[in-house]
This record gives sequence, C-alpha cells and structure tokens, in this order.
Amino acid sequence: MTSMLSEAEIDRAQPADVEYVSRLLADAFLISPVGDWPIPDVAVRRRIYVKYFAIFVLHGLCHGIIGLNRQRTGVAIWYPRAADTPGPANYDAQLAAACGPWTDRFQLLDATFAERHPTEFHHHLAFLGVSLAEQSKGVGSSLLKHHHAFLDRVGIPAYLEASTIRSRNLYLRHGYHAAEPFHLPDDGPPLWPMRRNPRQRSRKDRYHDDPHQPRPAQGRTATAGKRRRWIAPADTTSRPSFAATTVDRSRTRSTNQSRVHHVPRINGHAIGPRRFQQIAITN
Repeated sequence: MTSMLSEAEIDRAQPADVEYVSRLLADAFLISPVGDWPIPDVAVRRRIYVKYFAIFVLHGLCHGIIGLNRQRTGVAIWYPRAADTPGPANYDAQLAAACGPWTDRFQLLDATFAERHPTEFHHHLAFLGVSLAEQSKGVGSSLLKHHHAFLDRVGIPAYLEASTIRSRNLYLRHGYHAAEPFHLPDDGPPLWPMRRNPRQRSRKDRYHDDPHQPRPAQGRTATAGKRRRWIAPADTTSRPSFAATTVDRSRTRSTNQSRVHHVPRINGHAIGPRRFQQIAITN
C-alpha cells in the first residue's frame, strides 16, 4: 500500500517542534539493530533516546535542514557537511548530560561512523524516522524525493549509513549506491555506507521547477502528400512557424546558363541556408 503524499507536502521543522520530533525519532529507532546496540533495556533506551535526539534536532534547526511531513508522521534531518564542518556545540557535555552511564557507547558509535565519513562536501542524511503505524506507506520516500530534488538542482551528492537490509533497499531504489558494510564494535550490527550522486535533470524537469527556463521543444514532423514540413511548438514566439507555410520560389530564377539565387523567405521573413534545409520539398 502506497501513500498519496507528494513532495510538496514537506515542511521545515520549527523550534516549537523540537520535543515532538525528538520523540518521533526515539520511537522510530527504539527497536532496531543499531538502536538496540548502545542500551539493552528498552525502557531506559527510550528515555535516553528522547534527550539524545534532541541534541541533533536543535543542531539541525540551526545548521541543517529538517523536513517534516504535513501529517507529522515522518522526519528527515540533513546536514550540509565537509571535512571541517563542526558538529553540535559543546557536544561532549551535551552527550554526557543526555546519555549518562551510556555515554561511552555513543562516543564509540560516533567514532566508528567518523572513520568512514566522506570528506568532500555533501548533504548527510543523519536520521530518517517514520512512526511505526505509518511505515511502508511512502512517507520515507516522500521525504527523500523532496530533498533529492533540491540536491539535483544544485548538484550536491548525498551520503548516509543504512542500518538494515530493508532501509538499504529503500535507498537503492532512490539512486544510492552501497559500499561494503562495516560493523559496530563488540560484534555489533552491520551498516552500509551509501552515496547518491546528483542526477542530471532534463530540460523538461528544469522548466517544471522554473517556468522562466526555455520550454523544451515539442515539435513533430507532419507529412501531407509529397510535402514534408516541420511544425514548430505552438508556444514558440521567437521564430516564424513552419506550419502551413510556402516557400516563395518566384525569387529564385535562372539567367542564361548561370543561376542567381535570391534569399528565400518564409511568411515574409528571410531565412538562412540552415533554416531552409529544414524544409524538404519534393516535386
């Protein structure tokens, strides 16, 4: 079952959404291979996770992009990153305050990710979370498509770490390529580094996003008996239409053995040899 969500139904999260988004992410990652790894006890894990995710939500509001669907059932946190991009302010202190005795596990998690993170400029999908009741309904895909459209416009690659085979397959469907998996320490679960290159967009797509772009040609060739002519797009105003036109042959005549060619005209407009060659006339 797929959702009817469109990419236009994605909003930017606001400061008032910090607690809601933190709880949404905590519930989405509560039962998962990577989610289980730092804290074994589920009840303790959820309490810690709400405070843990709040660190990244606050950082995303200031230095990232947080997409939240209109139904508020899915969220994606993106960070523009390069090799020297700083993380959350006072991160070590914030992490210790949020995670308490499990701080060392989260520090080990961060170190494992940092070893394999690309250094070129990209947008990092740090978290993509969907409420349990709305999973497998297209919410995650809508969030991805919305931000991918922006990345394609500006030509920026994307990077993420997939934590399950199911999520890896989702990202593969959206144009990501998976590298060899790595594992968290202490026989931890596998993760797949994944990269998506920006797609080269067609003129039709560019016109859809920006009506001021030149409209792509939609002409066709028509045949009427032995005469072939080019029918130009109906909205073309910068050049004369070739539809239902005739070539003024009276301006081309012969004098003795030599021919004197005058400039051919279409609808009173002089045309050059290249334009003239586009009209094939057979007798």
